[in-house]
Amino acid sequence: MIYSFDGAIANDVGVSAAIVFHHIAHWIKFNEVHDQNFINGRYWMYDTMVNMQKFLNFYNERTIKRSIDKLVEGGYLLRDELSQDKYNHTKWYALTDKGATYANLNNVKKGKSDTDKMSQSRAGKNVSADTDKMSQSTIIQRNTHKGIQHSNTTTDPFCTGSPALDDALHGFEEMRKKLRKPLTDRAKKLTLGKLEKLAPGNEAMQVAILDQSVERGWQGVFPLKTDWKVERSEKHGLHGDAGEAKSEYAAYFDGDT
Repeated sequence: MIYSFDGAIANDVGVSAAIVFHHIAHWIKFNEVHDQNFINGRYWMYDTMVNMQKFLNFYNERTIKRSIDKLVEGGYLLRDELSQDKYNHTKWYALTDKGATYANLNNVKKGKSDTDKMSQSRAGKNVSADTDKMSQSTIIQRNTHKGIQHSNTTTDPFCTGSPALDDALHGFEEMRKKLRKPLTDRAKKLTLGKLEKLAPGNEAMQVAILDQSVERGWQGVFPLKTDWKVERSEKHGLHGDAGEAKSEYAAYFDGDT
């Protein structure tokens, strides 16, 4: 695969940083073309060092982080933590006005093929072309006027594409890390399976179950207890059928049904 970078940026902050800039700028512009993740007057992308390294696999995570530090210090990128979940420290990136002058849309086009490739990647299907590899590496991000959504990558089972559920999943993951019981990918998949068994197709209830485990420091997921409240569903605006279903589930444990 061919990687490109801007010579002016390379002269300023180094070749490694210039290559990392090209990678990040591509997905910021991708979101701009698709009108996704427009926050505080700018388009953003977000990703972890682990996932970036899987795409920029000729660099280690430390080199990528150091390169991003140079790009931020050099005034090419903005960096922030925009997740509503206090346990989620995934970094978000936007172009500064200076950085925007070095980004272009030459290789970022909106079309059905982009959507198809993203769908294939999310479904775990193999894609062969270089552009497909980039689609696999990127985060599928969607803009919302009500809140900020989490990344949906092909490598993390806890990235489901649902803002509220991903918030809760990453909170649970962070809690497990603090307990020094980190989750493997298989453990994450098993957790998702248990959630589905406990609350089939009910996202609001699954969120509440995860929050219950985080609040109580449980390493697993279990049925809701009788004193669990519905603040989480209200926080995320999960009203209507989802909220009613959750209330009915809580009532079951209270002995009302």
